[in-house]
Amino acid sequence: THEELELLYPKDKVAGGTWVGASSKKRILTLMNGGFVAHKRKESYRLSRGVVVLELLKTDSVKKFVSAFDFHGIEPFTVVLLDWANKPELLQLVWDEEKLHMKSLPLKPQIWSSSPLYTKEMHAVREGWFDVFNKNNKRARASDLWEFHHETGEGDKEVGLIIDRGIVRTKSITQLVVSPQAVESVYHDLESGKTQANILAI
Repeated sequence: THEELELLYPKDKVAGGTWVGASSKKRILTLMNGGFVAHKRKESYRLSRGVVVLELLKTDSVKKFVSAFDFHGIEPFTVVLLDWANKPELLQLVWDEEKLHMKSLPLKPQIWSSSPLYTKEMHAVREGWFDVFNKNNKRARASDLWEFHHETGEGDKEVGLIIDRGIVRTKSITQLVVSPQAVESVYHDLESGKTQANILAI
């Protein structure tokens, strides 16, 4: 609980922020490292990207927050955000270290890949997998998407949806399921094998 606002998110033990979450303001979002293209990391940054996620979950107006907030000194990121307090709106926010780019997106199934981790060619492969999934699942359930994220590209440790490149590997999978009364979060720790579910009433 943040000042009478209910939030649901996994907490980064190091920086205190998060990469995915839900708010009782009828908003969910997720953050991916990197902007439009891969970038060279600096030794340090003024503020963690995960802190920005918390501020986006708490703000009354995403657009007002974006116009007023100083993003300089923050590592590039991409945020995908769904807000349904009024009419449902899907937004993409990309910070490229110079400018914050925000645009509305169509309310349809889409897939993203982190620019520092995947080349355009790798992203195209993942888009192809997702296209096949959508053709075979016209009315996909949450369980179908859960299986898609766990099984697609299984064995492909470079491009698959669960990667293992030695130092860089997928550590967890989080799914947010929105209903009229609540948001359910299911978190699967791939290292321990444990799954935890939590519900946020809205």
